[in-house]
Amino acid sequence: MTNFAKLLLLFSCFIFNKAQAQQGRLDSLHQLAQRAMDDSARMQAYNLLSFFYVESNRDSTLLYLDKSLQIARKLKMKLAESTFLDFRGYTYMLKGNYPKSLESSLQALKIAEDPASEKAPGFSDPQNRRVTRLRILSNIHYNMGLLFGATGNTEKEIANYRQATTIAASIADENKQAEINLSLGETYLSVGKKDSALLSIKKAMDALLNATIPTLIKYQGNVFCTLAKIYQQQGKIDSSNIYFHRAIKHDLTTNNLANLADAYLALAGLKNQLQQQDSALEYGAKAAATFKSIGTGKGVYASYNLLAKVYNIEHKTDSAFAFSRLANALRDSLDIVERKNINEFQNIGFDEQLRLQYLEKEKIQAQGRIRTYSLIAGLAVVLLIAFILLHNNRQKKSANKALKKTLADLKSTQSQLIQSEKMASLGELTAGIAHEIQNPLNFVNN
Repeated sequence: MTNFAKLLLLFSCFIFNKAQAQQGRLDSLHQLAQRAMDDSARMQAYNLLSFFYVESNRDSTLLYLDKSLQIARKLKMKLAESTFLDFRGYTYMLKGNYPKSLESSLQALKIAEDPASEKAPGFSDPQNRRVTRLRILSNIHYNMGLLFGATGNTEKEIANYRQATTIAASIADENKQAEINLSLGETYLSVGKKDSALLSIKKAMDALLNATIPTLIKYQGNVFCTLAKIYQQQGKIDSSNIYFHRAIKHDLTTNNLANLADAYLALAGLKNQLQQQDSALEYGAKAAATFKSIGTGKGVYASYNLLAKVYNIEHKTDSAFAFSRLANALRDSLDIVERKNINEFQNIGFDEQLRLQYLEKEKIQAQGRIRTYSLIAGLAVVLLIAFILLHNNRQKKSANKALKKTLADLKSTQSQLIQSEKMASLGELTAGIAHEIQNPLNFVNN
């Protein structure tokens, strides 16, 4: 049997053994879905199934996500709908279907950005609704960061990570912040910023390695794998080797096949660097098998390339040629699909930018209308106040004029009264004098 045939046999055996190890847990999840008493419980069971498959069988993930979405829409649970749309966008991104990923993510974003979605069924505590909506919104921006990273737009990738971090910090979600720091570390590592990568990974480590939430436990292997890559670039080979093996052990336990494949491939590269070609071939074969089982064409291509390189070093030209030919054929098909997906993704992104620009224009026009209406209203208020003041001033002048006339009349009346009193007093005095004169005359006459 040729080396090439042996490796193909190893692919099949590895996939079969891995499937057996996970069958028990999968059966229990299916039973949970079958025994669900109502739509809400069934929706949750489908969600668990979709998460189980996300790093192993993404077509199954999409199948159960669609079932969850149908129930969420039937029950009008907007926040649950947004969650499933976000998860679907993430899954499409992992499959390399960037247009579908962006489409689902934008649908999720539209729901999560609207505070009215908090009023939809699904929660009894209003405060819990707000926190849940913001947690979903943070996760959407995080997954959109992953999407932009996958399509080569590092600037938008980091911008979305930062936005996700800001939202997560506003609700004190340390777990989400740790997850974002993990991805930031991987991004910094990919552009050669080892120090920034190590800093971000260390920020993520405490929360992720002490996590009890299944969604975080699943990605603890990613921390080990990224640390191993950083140490490899720093020349710390022993530490790198230790952390690669820790990542592999953890990923096998949690069924994180995507990171498992990545760890296998990176460890194969390390073994080849150390001129341990037998180990390099072993881990390269496992990487190819695992990537193939989850349908990651780029990973399969990278694994074939590595295997061809190692066989070439070993001077096994037949096997080297066979894997080189497989890699070239896969590269051509991937290039066609990749170009198509990127073009469609950019078109959707362009349409979204136009939509956002239109919304921004509408917002500016609305603000202009508000300012105009406010100015008109303010002017009307000023005119009303001026009219009231003018009216009051006229009334005051009229009242003052009436008061002056009344005062003049009072003074005239007062003068007349005084004159009358004087005349009356004079009359009384005259009468008195006449009486006093009259008395002696009367006496004389008598």
